[in-house]
Amino acid sequence: MLVDENAHYIANSKRSESFNRACDIRNLHAQVLSSVKARGFSKAEDAWLN
Repeated sequence: MLVDENAHYIANSKRSESFNRACDIRNLHAQVLSSVKARGFSKAEDAWLN
């Protein structure tokens, strides 16, 4: 029983690690877009998004 609980905990922590990594990537992407927009390249941003 204890082994199963540990395996479940490990699986959940790995899942949250990959979720956090995905959030970091999304935040980094948003930072890049906002810095691009700040430099006045909104057309490039629109082309990238669409």
